[in-house]
Amino acid sequence: MPSSPDPRAALPPEARRLLAGPEAAWGPSLRGWYPVALTASEVWWSHAGTARFTDPFFEDTFARVAPAERRWARTPHSALDAADALDAAVPTALLFHASRCGSTLLAQLLATRREAIVLAEPPVLDDWVAHYREADAATANRALIRLLRLLGRRRSGDERELFVKLDSWHVAHLPLFRRALPRTPFFFLYRRPAAILASHRRQPGRQMVPGLVDPARLGLQPEAVTDWKGYPARVLTSLFAAALRHARAGALKLLAYDDLPASAWTILLPACGVTPAPEEVERMRARAAWDAKARHVPFSPPSEVPPEPLPDALPSAYEALERLRLRA
Repeated sequence: MPSSPDPRAALPPEARRLLAGPEAAWGPSLRGWYPVALTASEVWWSHAGTARFTDPFFEDTFARVAPAERRWARTPHSALDAADALDAAVPTALLFHASRCGSTLLAQLLATRREAIVLAEPPVLDDWVAHYREADAATANRALIRLLRLLGRRRSGDERELFVKLDSWHVAHLPLFRRALPRTPFFFLYRRPAAILASHRRQPGRQMVPGLVDPARLGLQPEAVTDWKGYPARVLTSLFAAALRHARAGALKLLAYDDLPASAWTILLPACGVTPAPEEVERMRARAAWDAKARHVPFSPPSEVPPEPLPDALPSAYEALERLRLRA
């Protein structure tokens, strides 16, 4: 008798990587279970054991779970209601960014704090944007708050802060997040556009490859996909334009790549009402000495980037962000 097809096969690769091991029956206890993907009708859950989210990316934590302990489950969206009774940290800040601009380092610095839960690009929040952006405000807000409660549960009982680093294209959808979290500080980390594009030339992020991320989620029109050569610059122009629009409206606090790592403890944390102790600052300094994505590799400053032609709107948006940041 032929085996049934694996239901995970229809999910995107980043979700499938998080759903390892056998399918498990869904029980009343949420201990160790985290939402990792949403489809139109289901929530997909993966078991993370007791590991803290201290890795460069959300999925890295699940990769550390022992193979014998890996399992997954799926439920209707109504299972998110269980979040209302959980003990969870309230979001301290959301971190938007332009990609390849030090956001992984910033998250890693914050993760050195024992009081902090740091979630680096959990894909379920991208699914939330996709499936709830057209929903009525109350439904979408409730779903996001419940997802954040499920992701930000206290494990040791000492966690008081929740920092969430989003995907780079989420700045185009900032009003959706702001509507649900009207008082949470939002930050945008950015870097000189030529340096960002040079990094993507060496190793393209999926948002820079036409067809891998829906252009609408990047703030682009569908016809932009036909411009393969200029596509990365168009994506980055869209992200910078969105950030500039929201920063001018006072919805974003700006952070520059060149101010890292010190801006983590001199700007970001104080803006969140947190005063790190000297020993906490030393831990952050020590982490900054190593590569953000490979913590056993010493940090090496990026090489000089040769100049290249950029669309006029891109350097203009960067310069306008710089003026806003320096005035603040």
